[in-house]
Amino acid sequence: MGRRKTSWRTMGKHMTPEETAVAKEAFLAEFAKSWIIGTACTVANCSREAVYNWRRNDPDFSAAYDKAKLEADDHIRDEIFRRAVLGIEEPMVSSGRIVTTVRRYSDSLLTLLARSRMREEFSDRQEIAVTTPLLNSATVNEALDDPDTADLLTRATVRITEASETTADE
Repeated sequence: MGRRKTSWRTMGKHMTPEETAVAKEAFLAEFAKSWIIGTACTVANCSREAVYNWRRNDPDFSAAYDKAKLEADDHIRDEIFRRAVLGIEEPMVSSGRIVTTVRRYSDSLLTLLARSRMREEFSDRQEIAVTTPLLNSATVNEALDDPDTADLLTRATVRITEASETTADE
């Protein structure tokens, strides 16, 4: 197995301000197109760590990164819509020749699109409301009159007190 080719930047050398500006611009342009940080880093010849550092320390880059991410997200949404709603043409081949095309739609992407836009109707999660009668002092006093409940409450109080004392000692 051959060694992985390493750029001179990953060997401990720093970029000049001009190289940094070029790398930032190249990264942002590719990230907006490819949607993938690793690909954009490769094109810009920079590391992920450099990108994360730029985002932390350069407000202009951070804002441009956020804008590029929104553009990438829009591209993804457009592609989901295209495949789910408009469909894609696929060739039908017979004897090695394309005889016609058929439009295919993605049911799974349509479901994903529906879930993102109409959460109440297409969500996997369901909300269940649970109501309980309000506790009042009479109900609490009645519960404490039960010897088992009083004993349970006493043991719980002791355990909470012991736990808080142990935590305070540490």
